[in-house]
Amino acid sequence: MDEQKERFYEFDDYRIETVERVLRRGEVVISLQPKAVELLLVLLENHGRVVSKEDLLARVWENQFVEEANLSHTVFQLRKTLGGKNGKFIETIPKRGYRFAADVRKTFDDQTKILVGEQTVTRISVEEEIDTFQIPNSKFQTGSQNLNLKKSTVFFSIALLFAAGAALGGIVYFSRENKTSAQKFAPRFTRLTNSDKMIASTISPDGKFIAYAQNYTSGEGTLYIRQIETNREVRLLEPRESFFGTTAFSPDGAFIYYIEHKRNAAQGVLNRISIFGGQPSKILDDVNYMFGLAPDGERVAFFRNEPEEKQRSLIIATLDGSSEQEILTRPNDKLHIDLCPAWSPDGRLIAFGATEKNDSEQTKNQPPMHIFILEIATGEVKKLSREAWLGVGKMNWMPDGSGVVFLGNLPRIGVHIYFVSYPQGESKRLTNELNNFGNYGLGITADGTTMVADLWERSFQLWTTDIASNNNAEQITFGTKDGERGIASLPDGSIIYIARSGETTDLWKTGAGKTEPLTTDDFTEFGISAAPDGSFLVFSSNRSGGAHLFRMELSDLSVRQLTFGDSFDDAPEISPDGNWIIYNAGETLWKMPGAGGEAVQLTDYKALVPAFSPDGTQISAILPADKITENATLAIISGDGGGKPLKTFPVIPFWWYYRAARWTADGKAVTFRKTEKSITNLWKQDLAGGEPTPLTDFKSEFISNYIFSRDGKRLIAARGHFGDGVAMIKNFQ
Repeated sequence: MDEQKERFYEFDDYRIETVERVLRRGEVVISLQPKAVELLLVLLENHGRVVSKEDLLARVWENQFVEEANLSHTVFQLRKTLGGKNGKFIETIPKRGYRFAADVRKTFDDQTKILVGEQTVTRISVEEEIDTFQIPNSKFQTGSQNLNLKKSTVFFSIALLFAAGAALGGIVYFSRENKTSAQKFAPRFTRLTNSDKMIASTISPDGKFIAYAQNYTSGEGTLYIRQIETNREVRLLEPRESFFGTTAFSPDGAFIYYIEHKRNAAQGVLNRISIFGGQPSKILDDVNYMFGLAPDGERVAFFRNEPEEKQRSLIIATLDGSSEQEILTRPNDKLHIDLCPAWSPDGRLIAFGATEKNDSEQTKNQPPMHIFILEIATGEVKKLSREAWLGVGKMNWMPDGSGVVFLGNLPRIGVHIYFVSYPQGESKRLTNELNNFGNYGLGITADGTTMVADLWERSFQLWTTDIASNNNAEQITFGTKDGERGIASLPDGSIIYIARSGETTDLWKTGAGKTEPLTTDDFTEFGISAAPDGSFLVFSSNRSGGAHLFRMELSDLSVRQLTFGDSFDDAPEISPDGNWIIYNAGETLWKMPGAGGEAVQLTDYKALVPAFSPDGTQISAILPADKITENATLAIISGDGGGKPLKTFPVIPFWWYYRAARWTADGKAVTFRKTEKSITNLWKQDLAGGEPTPLTDFKSEFISNYIFSRDGKRLIAARGHFGDGVAMIKNFQ
């Protein structure tokens, strides 16, 4: 038995699985960051023994450079989550390390050893085969060819155990476990591209080729095809300044369809090109970002925005251009539809994601998205699943018609691949990678055994740089997603930032050689601003449900809610005198007293991510672009609000999420991010007019977020890696 590997550790009323890394209390799954899970497992493995801090750092953060504060914070999280006698299971042994103090039970494949002091009691367990995910007539149905044999073994074992119990007068315990890790859902990932700038991936029906694009902002705008067996990559298009939407192979695998947005074009175009290259053919004009090919290879479905009519329509068009038909039209204030439609294998149904603006299930921050099914012949629309998503990306039907595979975004989890069965509407998460997936890439083979998807890879740390000389760069944090969601500077030189670890985010403070968390909870923070005197913070969080503003007093870290209502409150900014807060409520700007109170609306038009001028009399904001090929507008607004912008500059490059345009210390210019070939630099727009000029000259790295120090001399930026690759996924059934 000593050579067997433990399957579970149990203590008090908790159980943790060593393979799946899941902690449960009874039937409830307890949410823990991945590093907290690893730390708990090391402590349980060494139950009753002191584990040094050095050993814990080496085991849990292997080959990573982290500070002891990371360990202390993770122990704090564990203690807060677990509770226990006298408030903790984990003892601190001064100057030595930590020890798990409670009784621990180890569960093996066929028996459990209960460790109580020096005594060991063995408990027999019986494992029973259980189908984990059943959908009639689906490739997702778990195979059970050995089920009868397994059950026979179980029944025979039970009979023997009862006989043994009767003979010995002992007590027999039975436990029902799930399938072994080898039998459980365990998708296998293979990265197919060496470059980290590829998007909009898809796979040929026979699984022999993949296609993907590259946007010009990431290097050269072009389209590629790769033969999987030989790993040979061929560029199909000459490089150009283009953005690309989704791609798809024709049903016979001979052609690739793709959406291209040329930089200066007014609309996207659906094109077709042979897998052997050559001159592409234009199929349709005015196609947004996503489309779905019909199984007959003769029709295409896509959504079209009609701003003058304030509506969106689902269009079905023939690929030869002979006909085009609106089969579903909805006002934007009722049903927001702008996502990838997917045809069922029999061609009768189209699945799509949409937001119901009057949905009774909507959260306080934004209406949810659902998966809908349209019956083409009748025009009837039904909601497939009651599951709500923050966003839905590209989708495909399973080839056997059992349901829809799609990219879905959930709070704290991010974008992953999900399956919703048809017609049952039961959802299942198919991927569990720490990295997220892109919205535009998803393809599946004709036999339903292999998928490809865009794999998002993000890593950001805080750096500080002298602005005048653009050198002396110094890395000041060493996490994986530091500052991406928010950074704030304090008068003493300390920095407050939002750090993400696993599926949780917290506020952290670094400075004077010390880094420590200000929050340790399961809530999510979105934006942050610090008062000029360093007395308080304002940040956006979902801790009350939805997204609202909260104020934290830095003297005692007490938190109170500032905004309420139904809007998504984000991007707070405190005025230079500390008396006012401006922020986004949805897509408009609002202003409220710094101590809280009644808020007033500053704009009746779309304006995002505000920032106060150094004297507090003006506000910079970004008026978002409607199309990927257009620049957004830098707007200067009166600090008192009201009326149209005082000045506008259409210089902000399109982005899917904007960051605040920060003022220079003298108040004469505003800075913004500009990314070219995956390298981000800051540019400066003088308010007197003229063309923007570069402020920095970095030769590498992407800047996700930034602020300036209080004296305006140093840049504090979340810099790092921002890449997209193509991953092949098997064994996802």
